[in-house]
Amino acid sequence: MSDTVQSTEPIESQEQSGFGVPGQDGELENPRPTSEPRPLSTALGAKLKSSLGYVGAKATAFLLPLLLVRLMSISVYGVYEYALAWATPLSMMLLFGAGASAPYFLIKQNRPHYRSIFHLYCATLALVVVAGSALWAAHLVNLTVYLSFVTTIAFTSQTVYASLFRTDGHPALTSLAETGGYVVLFVVVLLLLPFRIYPQLGWIGAVIALYSVALGIDSLRRLRKEGLNFDVKAATKALVHYGIPFMGSALLISALITSGRLLAGNLVSMSALGEYGFYFRMTSALLLIHQLITNLFFLRIYRFGRRGLDLYFASLISVILLAGATLFWLGPYTLGRFVPLMKFATRDQRELFLVLSVQATYWAATSMLEIPMGRENLARRQLFAVACSVTLLLAVVFTVRALHMLTLLRLAQICMTSIFGFFLAQCAILWIHKIRLRFVPILGTTIYVAYFFFDRLLLAR
Repeated sequence: MSDTVQSTEPIESQEQSGFGVPGQDGELENPRPTSEPRPLSTALGAKLKSSLGYVGAKATAFLLPLLLVRLMSISVYGVYEYALAWATPLSMMLLFGAGASAPYFLIKQNRPHYRSIFHLYCATLALVVVAGSALWAAHLVNLTVYLSFVTTIAFTSQTVYASLFRTDGHPALTSLAETGGYVVLFVVVLLLLPFRIYPQLGWIGAVIALYSVALGIDSLRRLRKEGLNFDVKAATKALVHYGIPFMGSALLISALITSGRLLAGNLVSMSALGEYGFYFRMTSALLLIHQLITNLFFLRIYRFGRRGLDLYFASLISVILLAGATLFWLGPYTLGRFVPLMKFATRDQRELFLVLSVQATYWAATSMLEIPMGRENLARRQLFAVACSVTLLLAVVFTVRALHMLTLLRLAQICMTSIFGFFLAQCAILWIHKIRLRFVPILGTTIYVAYFFFDRLLLAR
């Protein structure tokens, strides 16, 4: 960053300047200047490298639990999973919507100096980790709380880094940052195995803490280059004011998506939870398609106008739906040889997998629509929509249960319908604000109707 003072004009005045206004050709008008296009071979090589990096990072995140559960007792591994379960929602709260505010202020508002605020925040979190580690070393905090604490900070810092890398158009670094804690822990465990040093919760917490401190030190290094030659208080206030509704929205969307697992265990049975949880994890893999494509082309997608967004989202939803259908039809003949539940021994299992595949498609679709929702600063409207969806979901589920009609399949259908309703609400909000998607809501509604048609006519035979 240069030593000159950056613009601190109000958001409203910059919006009126015309930057970021969707044009009729599907691109944003007056976009930020971009560099000269690279040769095709170089661009393809970069995309291939990014794709391989994404696959490697996600594979590490998948393999780490398998490695730990083989090297630790079930009860000890359960503490690790407990820490992860707490760290996910807590990190969402600490992020203050950084995933949406980074592209909004750095791309749409063209305020690159705001990057320093994110690095200052990561550096501050590193100091908090050092203080928390001192309390744990002094036996003032128990190990479970400490592990949850350092994991929360690590998730928060690496997500901030991933948001900045995504905004800067570095998909490989984005993928690495998203799973950085898992990658570091996986490498450390593998390096120590030859010395017969097996995972223990204490040193797992220490490794995660050192990883967070390393991110903080790197943030300080970047901060020294960028400087803080602007009104830090005003910039921080703007980021927090913009991000808090997205924080609430992210928490409620997470609750909406995962509510089926919680309700299955509490309202149906634990065996039902086992089936639901397994098929939920299997169908969640469909989201990797959306995440990979979005990481590779985030800058282009973020600048799309109505037409570009409509065609891109409809195309990607179709690809995800096709992948789900392929998994549904070929799963019993491929994965079924290794995983008994994928053989679909009963009709109920087959129907449950089908509805969760459709739900995963809507899950991906709502994630896509969050991009223009964030760009157009519609977080509060999205927060209201998802709050209504969660409330209606709980009301319907408990009403059906009171009527003694609640089954695992019906619970899954109610959850899928709630996510579908939230998807339509997002489309309606965007339509009201002049981003009038046409193919996307039609395709989404067609999928919903076709699911019940297919379920009744084919699976009933």
